[in-house]
Amino acid sequence: MFYPFLVLLLCPGIHSALIVPKILFTYQSQDVSFPQWTVFFTTCLAPLIAHVAGGVVSPTILGSPSQGPTRISYLTHFNPISIIWRYYIIIDRRVRARSWDQCDMAACNAVFWDAERKRWDGSEEIMVRSRAWITKMPEKPHVRLLSASSFTTLVQTVQGAQIMFYIIEGYIAGSEHIPQGLPGVFAGLQLLGLIRLFASLWLSSDYSYMNFRGTDLVLEISETPLESHVSKNILEARVSNHLLEVDARDRLLPLHCWQGILYRAFWLLTIWGILGPAAGACSQVFWNYPQGVPYEPATRLVWQIMYFALSLFGISIHTFYIIRGKTHSTIIPCIHQSWYRIFTIFLFIMVVICTVFSCLETRVRLLDGAVTTLPELLCGEAGALCFPVGKGQGNTNV
Repeated sequence: MFYPFLVLLLCPGIHSALIVPKILFTYQSQDVSFPQWTVFFTTCLAPLIAHVAGGVVSPTILGSPSQGPTRISYLTHFNPISIIWRYYIIIDRRVRARSWDQCDMAACNAVFWDAERKRWDGSEEIMVRSRAWITKMPEKPHVRLLSASSFTTLVQTVQGAQIMFYIIEGYIAGSEHIPQGLPGVFAGLQLLGLIRLFASLWLSSDYSYMNFRGTDLVLEISETPLESHVSKNILEARVSNHLLEVDARDRLLPLHCWQGILYRAFWLLTIWGILGPAAGACSQVFWNYPQGVPYEPATRLVWQIMYFALSLFGISIHTFYIIRGKTHSTIIPCIHQSWYRIFTIFLFIMVVICTVFSCLETRVRLLDGAVTTLPELLCGEAGALCFPVGKGQGNTNV
């Protein structure tokens, strides 16, 4: 049976001034079997695990571990915009490097939390200073071909190419092939794979740093000879302040060198070229729908609002900071701003709503086994308006 719990009237579509698209919420997932649910959730969570969890690193605490970041402070690193920013800045560091070694690559990939200042630190200065307390570094100044990072990049790139193909095909053919319902909740995150590809040669997690107290010079427990040696170096560096006050210009070219300018132009072109079409595709719910079927499921409305906001904010934030010249840190500059935290929480809330709605609206069509979130429709002659009906009463989308 068809239950239209929620019907929202939107602005008239461009196809016909007489047709007003309606957003329908339909509970119809009661017939989905358990094996189908397992497949749906596996497909749903795969992009989330690959692109968000794979793009967020554990923080290195500069101070007592008890003074680590709060949950809300760490939450902003899961924002895809923060992940994209880190990818681009790592490339920027490599392009402007006077010389590049394993310590540089490790420092650019690491995320430092300054316990005394209670702030994240991804500055160019910390890239140089962190050499004093590194305990493990990558084997080479670039990622090995046969490594977990390379395999992750390969998988994410294939997923990113797939979702971009769907977006472009939607513009050209006027049809949408992005997975519907629960399997497609996190499909938009696959675009991160295309951006990760640019920085793939220098993305590594094969490093570690010593956590130490910065106020009382009491080091954390060191069990290995290497850590003991590093601990001694840290104390000596703390006593000799000039060892910590290293000018980053010794390692990096100026921000406005020709290499940096060309790279930031490339940065802008790619961020607009990837997220721009995504934002346009996510706005189609307001203007692009079949003339005879002016209905959209609530899941798709929430999905498109979520990814439209993510794409629009991603373009705006990156463009603003690039133009302002605030590209010195691997940490996105607005990470401590309240509005960015609120925006991140908004995204998480939208994810929860979209997931719940899709769980309730997802069903499998009987004729072709495709996943859909729209109910069965009763349609007349070609071009005539279709109407949502109950199970077993429709002749379209069955």
